[in-house]
Amino acid sequence: MTESSPLNALTPAEQATGWQLLFDGNSLKGWVNAHHQPATGDAWAAQDGLLALESPMNGFGSIYTDRNFVNFDLKLEWKIAPRGNSGVKYLLKRRPEPDWFASYQPPMLLAIITGLPAILLLVLVFRRFSVFKRRLVFRSGLIAAALLAVIAAIGAYGMKRAWDSRYGLVGYEYQIADDAQESDARSAPSHSTAAVYDLIAPLNKHLFPVGQFNETEIIVQGNHVEHWLNGYKVAEFNLGSPQLKQSLLSSKFRDIPDMNEKVIGPIMLQNHGSQVWFRNIRIRPF
Repeated sequence: MTESSPLNALTPAEQATGWQLLFDGNSLKGWVNAHHQPATGDAWAAQDGLLALESPMNGFGSIYTDRNFVNFDLKLEWKIAPRGNSGVKYLLKRRPEPDWFASYQPPMLLAIITGLPAILLLVLVFRRFSVFKRRLVFRSGLIAAALLAVIAAIGAYGMKRAWDSRYGLVGYEYQIADDAQESDARSAPSHSTAAVYDLIAPLNKHLFPVGQFNETEIIVQGNHVEHWLNGYKVAEFNLGSPQLKQSLLSSKFRDIPDMNEKVIGPIMLQNHGSQVWFRNIRIRPF
């Protein structure tokens, strides 16, 4: 796209070759949340010709196309806020969340650490064991046990929430981030902008600074996948290849058995708690 090109519109040449708009510039038509409900009213909004995540902590999280794709050429432009992190995910399928157990551990530990003392304290109190024979200490013991039980219940609720979210739409991610300041992007090349997240680091990258729009292109044709950034191919892989299998085994996806397989699914724009803006989102299915 050039500066003089109209935003969120297809040229006659693009229309003739099968390109389709995924964002009309004025609404969230065609986008849904994780519950497959219209995304209108969530954290995302159509503002000034941009698909904007202005309030990432409000409403539902990431948004998805209401259609599935299997072979396609996807192009879009984006800019990220300082220290921001986002991404575009594709080839999504309902799978075990790779980070699920990490989110399950804290509430589980909270429930155990406070729940067991609560039970023990209640037993001692009601059996009037030694010091609890005194009325004041008996009441204090009851209050302490109740407080511990409340904390344990909060932990149990957190465990339930984590358990309920142990499966989600998991796939490959084109990483978008402030490479200079965002901690995850700085932690590893495969976590930086245009990477196949946690799998393949980008090469020959020409990234514009934070505050400027960059153009992303993702091509999925058969088992071959390519990541492009600002007109340069920066990463590629082949589904089912030994190289990808080895990368998966060294990544957070190592326990997901079918990540190396071709699937059909929606395109996702990620809410990672950072402001991000998209425009000129268009796709050409093959």
